Amino acid sequence: MAWRRAAPATARAADGRAVGTSVDGRRGRAFEDERVKDARDEARARGVYAAPSAAEAEKKANATHPRTYDDDGRVRRYRYFDQFDMGLEFGAGVAGYFFVVRALAFLFFAAFAINLPAMYVNYTSTYYASEYEAVPSKGFGRAVVDAVNATSPNPTFHSWYVNWHWANPMSASLGTVAPDTVPQRAWLLAEPSAKMLRWSSSKIDFIRLSVGLDIASTVMILLATPIMYVWLVNMERRVERGTATLRDYSVLVTRLPSDATEEEVRCFFAMRYGDVGAVTVVKSECMHVRALRRRTRLLEDYDEAEAALLAAGNRGGDARKVRIEEAIINVDRKLARKKARTRAKTSCAFVTFETECSKIDCLLTNQRSWISYIFAFPRKSRFRGKIRFEVREAPDPEDVYYENLNLSDRWWRHPLTGIACAAVVVTCYGLLKLLVMDKEKRYANADMYPQTLASDVGIVVAQTAPPNGLFETHGNQFKAACETRLDQCGVAFSKYKTHVGLPWGSPLYVFYEYPNATARDREYAQLDFVRDLTECADDVERCPSGQATLQNCYACHCASLRYGLPQSIVKAYSKSIRYSCERYVNLGPGEYYNWLWTAFVISLLNIVPSLLSPVLISLERLRTRSKAKMLATKMKFMVKYINVAVIYCLLNADLQRAGKYLPLLKQMFGLSGEYEDFTNAWYNDVGLVIFFSIMMSATMRFIERLLDDIFTRFKRTFVASYIHTQRKLDHVFEGPKFDTGSKAGDVCYIVMAAMTYSSGMPLLYLVASMFFVIVSLYDYRLLLKVCKTPDRTRTLLAKTIVEVLFVSVFVHCFVGLWMFSIHWTPDLLHPGKGFEDSAVNDRQALEQSVGGLMLHPLHDNSALMATVADTGTATAYFHAYRTSTVGSVNETTVINSPPLIPLRYKERPFSEAGVPFLGLQFAVWGCGCLFIVGSYIFHCTTKRKKVANSWKQLPNFHVAILTGLLVGSETYAPEEQAEYKFIFPRKQQVFELERDGLHEDGPERGDSAISREVLEVDAFDDRVVARSDGYDPTKEYEGGAPWTRKNSKRQSSLYAGDEAHAKRGSRGTNQRDGGRYGVPIVDIRALGAGNDFDHRENDSYLVAESADAEELEYSGSDNEGTLADDASTERSASEYGEDEDDGAQNDVRRPSWLR
Repeated sequence: MAWRRAAPATARAADGRAVGTSVDGRRGRAFEDERVKDARDEARARGVYAAPSAAEAEKKANATHPRTYDDDGRVRRYRYFDQFDMGLEFGAGVAGYFFVVRALAFLFFAAFAINLPAMYVNYTSTYYASEYEAVPSKGFGRAVVDAVNATSPNPTFHSWYVNWHWANPMSASLGTVAPDTVPQRAWLLAEPSAKMLRWSSSKIDFIRLSVGLDIASTVMILLATPIMYVWLVNMERRVERGTATLRDYSVLVTRLPSDATEEEVRCFFAMRYGDVGAVTVVKSECMHVRALRRRTRLLEDYDEAEAALLAAGNRGGDARKVRIEEAIINVDRKLARKKARTRAKTSCAFVTFETECSKIDCLLTNQRSWISYIFAFPRKSRFRGKIRFEVREAPDPEDVYYENLNLSDRWWRHPLTGIACAAVVVTCYGLLKLLVMDKEKRYANADMYPQTLASDVGIVVAQTAPPNGLFETHGNQFKAACETRLDQCGVAFSKYKTHVGLPWGSPLYVFYEYPNATARDREYAQLDFVRDLTECADDVERCPSGQATLQNCYACHCASLRYGLPQSIVKAYSKSIRYSCERYVNLGPGEYYNWLWTAFVISLLNIVPSLLSPVLISLERLRTRSKAKMLATKMKFMVKYINVAVIYCLLNADLQRAGKYLPLLKQMFGLSGEYEDFTNAWYNDVGLVIFFSIMMSATMRFIERLLDDIFTRFKRTFVASYIHTQRKLDHVFEGPKFDTGSKAGDVCYIVMAAMTYSSGMPLLYLVASMFFVIVSLYDYRLLLKVCKTPDRTRTLLAKTIVEVLFVSVFVHCFVGLWMFSIHWTPDLLHPGKGFEDSAVNDRQALEQSVGGLMLHPLHDNSALMATVADTGTATAYFHAYRTSTVGSVNETTVINSPPLIPLRYKERPFSEAGVPFLGLQFAVWGCGCLFIVGSYIFHCTTKRKKVANSWKQLPNFHVAILTGLLVGSETYAPEEQAEYKFIFPRKQQVFELERDGLHEDGPERGDSAISREVLEVDAFDDRVVARSDGYDPTKEYEGGAPWTRKNSKRQSSLYAGDEAHAKRGSRGTNQRDGGRYGVPIVDIRALGAGNDFDHRENDSYLVAESADAEELEYSGSDNEGTLADDASTERSASEYGEDEDDGAQNDVRRPSWLR
């Protein structure tokens, strides 16, 4: 430690006036500082700068971080491959979290592997556009040309080739690639590579395969859910049975009067239930903990400013000290006002009994419903004979929010928290609504990029606007370049008895010469021809006769639709034009990757719940940290899931027909979006946004963990060099908290979002699996290397994740039903009903084409054939057809939008693609209802039995403390809890002095060398240790505790007493002092459990307590190895029938639950 004396300096306030100084030239403080002073504080008070010690800060950090011993007895960090029981070391909550995350990683990867064949076939297949296009042969499945009959359209080989798209590899339901307008009898041809044989299958058979694989993966996840839940229950029971904590001896008593004292409470419960080891009455001392925390931070800032000034030789002035001092004075004034008007109406008390039996008897006696609490509370059982109180199981001391225990105005906080969460959701809804409205506005105009069109056409368009307008100028330029070219393209793409017409300013026309060719044949042919134009523009080999001059036909056709058609038609059929000319349509900022920008915005909005959750949780003012973590999990999960999977999907949904049944949803979301079903366009737009939103959210969660790691290392490496006080340096070396609440919320969100849309996008299984793998590995590193030792909690959060997984299966089945049933499959309720009888055919053909039925009336087939016979082409007929249809449209003509596509609500759930999901959905719903009802009945009928069965057969409370059995804090006093020490500086100073006096010459409790070679007990220690029953400090006990195995030929030591575990913590735990609590973590199932273990009988001895020599006679009992004066031991022995013949046992008071 470097000591350096600095010259005193006269402080001046911000306005320049001098501040009063003391005798040595240093001014006095205008506030009180009751904190415990160390050597550095005293030196700084003398005007001497004492540099902080990084070694000391690291030593203090080791006390709050997971640490263990190496083979040489030195403290070290955990290694990644160390073998230890995570449940015993860190609690059931942390162990359950890691188990669930790893199980989810395996389950989702297995689900992805199951659906991989369907995804592979879907991505590598070719879809035929018409039922006349291809018929599979029985040989190698090779597509052949086979004329059906002379009156049918000539079967040509026009296949619906797959263009690569971001959404292609995501789907297994034909949603991303095959449009729902392709006939259901079309064939699917899989061609993985040119060297492999082609094989073909029908579209219906492929949907059956995809549904079967999805159902198999869903059933696997469903069956794994109860297995995971049972494992968590058993693990929690094992950890609870394997550790002893203060809550095993304690109860929480609420609704006590505000003037109740500890002695009064102690006497009240001791007279009714047995000896009371400790009582902590919590009143209003901790109700201002937030202001006190701020004051403590200001005090530390003041010390830092003062130390920095001394380190600089009093150069630079102390203006910062003056500002901090003024802030401290303001906080003191507010605290004084708050304390003056704060009066706790009630108080609560933590009552710690000497034995488990007394605690369980107290809980069973005071279990009352609200009716019995009001009308059937015996007056003789009330506090002071008139005050009703409530008794419940006490939480762990580290889990308590002491400032929230006595709040009486709690009823309005929970609704206010819900309103705040709803406000966050509404804000996100408003921003997403703006994004969707902007997208719909661009889509409604079907605007295209004139430069891109001109480049593909082969011309240069004007860049500046002439007097007649830039749009009209571009239209004239494109008409001059494309009018003749479109006629040539129509002739070139025409086939035998199939004629294609592309007049300028008209939609695409395809006519058959066959008299029985229907309008639906024309519709399929037009869709197929658009694909042919696209393929020709991309690959010259796909053009007729390989003519490169035809590659600009597609660009000219799109220019004709945008600049040649009347604007009323363009506005009404913008969706059809946009689908036909997707590559040229202006999609706004980011062009084609607009969906990527939208996904990024949604991911940024999902950060808002993470930022606001601490504020909302503090507003809720919950009593325990476990409930706060659960609330954080629920808030983050619900808000994120609603933003991604619900709001954005509904804003893009066109559900006007269902809106009349859901008026509230229609009022909020409009339900007049772009997509009425899970079409291929939905996957290419909304599906991509949802997919990348989930993937970005998962990536951001990993980046958040990575930044925590980097920032902690950065603080310890660089920031520490600019710190001047030890307290500040200690904070720098402290790692972040391992917040299982926020982590569980992210896991729940990823699980639910991925399961919701994984039917149509199984690639989400892989994304979720990779997220769980990365999170489990990096969280394991953060737990062992970076973060502070987490609080020991139960598996409530892990069970919540499993419950969310179960609910997600129900949602998955509901959404999957509609995703797969968009394509027609046979109806199981009406087996004789075919495709022709389906509601798919209720709509008229060509009504969805550009212009609808108005621009596509029936044509005169005889006039068409006559024109072809005269001129050799049908160009003149197409121009005449265009004049009679498009030419009749003027400014007053009303152009209606295309009608909605039938959604088949009645037949889709009962189709072959819908029934498996419907059945599984009802099965999940039924199992969930049975579980809820069964759990409620079981809880009501076994509530008292559950409390009675919680008996662990632990030794007395003080014996557990002295032998190192107790895990965690030894008292509920707030001044002895790490989070509340700063509130009681004087009490804490007395406590630390007493602790140092007790253990000045001996090792800390939990050392494996207890009482064997190192411990030297002095007289003062004798007086303290002798207060417990059944522990002789002058004796050496094997394993450091008075417990040995019965019926053993050799009194073998337990756990840490033998040489193999001499370097480890007490009772063989890996942590040297039990982690953050300074006590060992012990498996107490081996201590005093049933007939296998028992107390060792001590020799009779006299113990002096306090200043008086009081004799406590310990006499032997009939059963060797039992303490006669230990009431709990007598009851334990009587329970197992060992002293049934002893008449003295009949007089021992026993609770009703042991009789």
